[in-house]
Amino acid sequence: MSAVRLALIGIGNVRCGASILATLAGYFGERPFEIRLYDSDLERLDGFDRFARKCFLASKAPHSVMSTESPEEALADADLIVVSMSRNCASRLLKSREVAAEENSIEQAIQLLKLQEHPEASILSLQREPIAIDGYYHLNWPAELSEEDRASFPLQLLRWLNEEEYPFDLMRACKNSPFKAWLDNPTTADYVQSS
Repeated sequence: MSAVRLALIGIGNVRCGASILATLAGYFGERPFEIRLYDSDLERLDGFDRFARKCFLASKAPHSVMSTESPEEALADADLIVVSMSRNCASRLLKSREVAAEENSIEQAIQLLKLQEHPEASILSLQREPIAIDGYYHLNWPAELSEEDRASFPLQLLRWLNEEEYPFDLMRACKNSPFKAWLDNPTTADYVQSS
């Protein structure tokens, strides 16, 4: 049985990345996932790649993980696409493509990815603001982080990576997340769909 190809675009997003991966660590669907991680911030990409591998090993999840500096490689033949791009990721992507950033750099970077060229994929946006792509689904999840939580997150990620703490509490909290429900049925009408 072939794996479901899942592209996680902007995995370095502090609000979303760890919750996405914690949900996937506890997800055992009909088929395993071939997870492709992309973020234009290579330090964040590496940290979340390592975090994913630790979570999947701890939960014995059968998913495979691949990280890439190329959004096109992450998106190639994707069955499911999740967009959670931060302003940092968007700015770096635009700079790498020698595109001058406008006021709304996140939407500009998402447009640059040409997600509409993947009509066979179900697209989920975890962006706070709506994105200009027809037919995507939107979840207002996870909750916004406080300034204190946002500032302390890099240290928390290091504690998880160095095995000073284990992400079991986060994995339990994400066990029944709306993201998991979307994974069970990525074309359900229970989510806000763009028109």
